Amino acid sequence: MRKHPRIQLLTIADLLSGKNVDYPQAADVTFKKAQRVRYDPPEKQQELPMMDSET
Repeated sequence: MRKHPRIQLLTIADLLSGKNVDYPQAADVTFKKAQRVRYDPPEKQQELPMMDSET
């Protein structure tokens, strides 16, 4: 396995001259996949107590 530099500084001139970022070409190695979380909404929404407007 080849080592790739963690920090690579490329100038606009480098990019325009065709230089690319050196990174592994395998799929999905730059980001870790987050675990899916299932959201179950509550059966009934709770009510908030209302303040008396005459106070």
